[in-house]
Amino acid sequence: MKTALWMRSAGRIGGTFLFVGLLAGCAAKVADVREEPETTVYAPGADTLVTTPARPDVYGTRLVRTRANVRTQPSTSADVIRVLDPGASVGLIAVHNGWFNVMVDSVSGATGWMWGPLLNLTREDRFGAALDMARPNFGADTLFSAVFYEDNILKVSLDLAWRDLTTAQKQEVVGQIGTAWRAAAQQMGFRPAPEIRFLSNMNYEMARFTSKGQVVVKH
Repeated sequence: MKTALWMRSAGRIGGTFLFVGLLAGCAAKVADVREEPETTVYAPGADTLVTTPARPDVYGTRLVRTRANVRTQPSTSADVIRVLDPGASVGLIAVHNGWFNVMVDSVSGATGWMWGPLLNLTREDRFGAALDMARPNFGADTLFSAVFYEDNILKVSLDLAWRDLTTAQKQEVVGQIGTAWRAAAQQMGFRPAPEIRFLSNMNYEMARFTSKGQVVVKH
């Protein structure tokens, strides 16, 4: 199984990636929600128009693991709009920082936000949520062309700019990304939290963040 996230980055070491991603074959989607356009129809027996609000695109259904709150925003400080019992079914719309935007009523189209671990998520859901949670901490120069998961390992494909960094800078980048990914994976229950291998465009291993949190720079 090979799941890829293509991305671009900009800024200095310690800056923040700005990248556009596609998780191929991964159920979790980031919070850019594709919606159907609004539709306008004539009300029966009337001269007025009735506009049907756009409904978010649901890409899968999951069950609630335990009694859980549905909130207005992806935060524990947001208002609770509904409480769901174990076994309730919700539709997945998007994911942001470990929270899933869900449709709680397919008839009314009511939506809200739920903390990911409260749902029976697939492995792909957990991977996507963990990567989305960790990515703000992926600070580096223009280094990475892709991130993908394969054979229980998170692999990072490096750009040529990697060779321009000092050993200390490489250790800082590897440690920052590795620590962020490991923490997010654990929060989302994506276990075992895999090590990260940083690979050249020729697929040679340049650095590694081990499953024990050690930073190893080879080149």
